[in-house]
Amino acid sequence: GPQGTLFGRNSVGGNLDIFTNKPKPTFGGSGSIQYGNYDWTVAAGALNLPVTDTLATRVAFQHFSHTGFYANGTDDDLQNSVRAEALWKPTGNDQVLITADDERLGGKSQSVSNITADHLSPGGAATAPTSNVVYPGNPWNNNALYGDADLYRTDEANWGLMLQYDHAFRPAT
Repeated sequence: GPQGTLFGRNSVGGNLDIFTNKPKPTFGGSGSIQYGNYDWTVAAGALNLPVTDTLATRVAFQHFSHTGFYANGTDDDLQNSVRAEALWKPTGNDQVLITADDERLGGKSQSVSNITADHLSPGGAATAPTSNVVYPGNPWNNNALYGDADLYRTDEANWGLMLQYDHAFRPAT
């Protein structure tokens, strides 16, 4: 297909373009809420708010969460994101779009253990270490290597800011 020509050489296997809704000069909004087992919760919404005849804003958000699937509480998830946009059209040929977004990710991943080649028997089953032990005591205890660090906790924050200027040129004669 034409993906490589249109979108660059690394898109030969296909391309996925995602376009968000832009602010509109009319008031409006939408929202949804979903709930399921393991306290699975999704809430999403958007609000379109015109400020003047030439300036419009839009705010969109999404919340996703669920409790852990395992008895020890791991494999839970928490995601919150918000995007705010302002579109200014000072003339019929010019427009300026400012976009800011923020995303927060959290939760505890699935449990893992520090298993090295020294902990595997020839059949591949985990065994007690026999040599090259760099930590004393229980070989499955992560605290021996990492102290009080919570190795399974995810707390991540991502944000972005974009400024886009578009000008529509008249046809040349």
